[in-house]
Amino acid sequence: MLGPKCSKCGIEDSAVNLAHTTHDPKAGELVALFCASCHSKFDAKQRHAMARRTRAKRVGQLWLLDEIKWAPYPHWEVPRAVLVAAQGRLFDG
Repeated sequence: MLGPKCSKCGIEDSAVNLAHTTHDPKAGELVALFCASCHSKFDAKQRHAMARRTRAKRVGQLWLLDEIKWAPYPHWEVPRAVLVAAQGRLFDG
């Protein structure tokens, strides 16, 4: 036995990684063990979204709504005013 199993592909590896399934490091209970390959594949969409946001910000991209601007970030990084405004638009009809 090499070590723990990857939660995604089931391979036994001594170098499995702990992955945050919501991409939020503060959500400690929402984790899974992934091998390096599965972890990279799992994070690819988030990594791509963050890279696009960084490039867009660098060239002065303006966003239609603040919710779009902050979409790929964990909720605790989003300014409180943006969360309150989004909830107001969502639930006030």
